[in-house]
Amino acid sequence: KMGNSQIRRNAMAYSATTLASSMMSSTFNYYYVKVFLHHYKISETWFYLAQTSYMIWNAINDPLFGWLQDSSKVSCIRRRHLAILYGAPIFVLSFLLPWFSWGETDSFPWIAGAHLIVSLWLYDAMFTYGWISQSTLPHL
Repeated sequence: KMGNSQIRRNAMAYSATTLASSMMSSTFNYYYVKVFLHHYKISETWFYLAQTSYMIWNAINDPLFGWLQDSSKVSCIRRRHLAILYGAPIFVLSFLLPWFSWGETDSFPWIAGAHLIVSLWLYDAMFTYGWISQSTLPHL
């Protein structure tokens, strides 16, 4: 049986994780559009292609990652607290990915398109992976 101090520690950890991921998500979703449209000057075609592929990926990865976490034999995927522990650094890297240019986008417009597609897919994958892990933790 858990004591009150253990419950408070668990609640604080859960709350901090929720706050951090919410802040990162809000920041990412607000600024990636501005960065790719105004700074990298992505073409309209590449932007819409990236958004469309992202919508399809998002519809696929949510149930896919839920199934993977439930059926995996690998402990760092199946055990929720380990999934959060080891997935968090990759989540942070996926958050940082859009803010660093991949190269000359004026001469090679496909670079900005590929950059956006990879950024959206990786960020959404890691956000989903962490969110599923956190939302299915045992009750506090």
